[in-house]
Amino acid sequence: EGMSNLVRVLETRRTGAAIVLADLREDAVVYLNGNPYVLRDLDRPQSELGYAGMSPDSLVKLETRLMDDVLTEARTRQDRILVHAEAPSALGKGGLL
Repeated sequence: EGMSNLVRVLETRRTGAAIVLADLREDAVVYLNGNPYVLRDLDRPQSELGYAGMSPDSLVKLETRLMDDVLTEARTRQDRILVHAEAPSALGKGGLL
């Protein structure tokens, strides 16, 4: 859904040039109600887990495992899961909710 939204925005600004998208993420991402969530270390929530250089196949396997974990938690908790989100602070930097 997120990529579809991006393409729609880009197409509205299109000048005739081709649209080329490159996904360079290095995190396992799961979308819940259209919002992206990634794995983080509980003690260092604003640091990446360091998947740089991971093969695309390995990243897909990690994302599949993450989604399986989310679905398992939802089944055991009446369709609820615990997530932590970032929000802009008064200084314009991300903060934890």
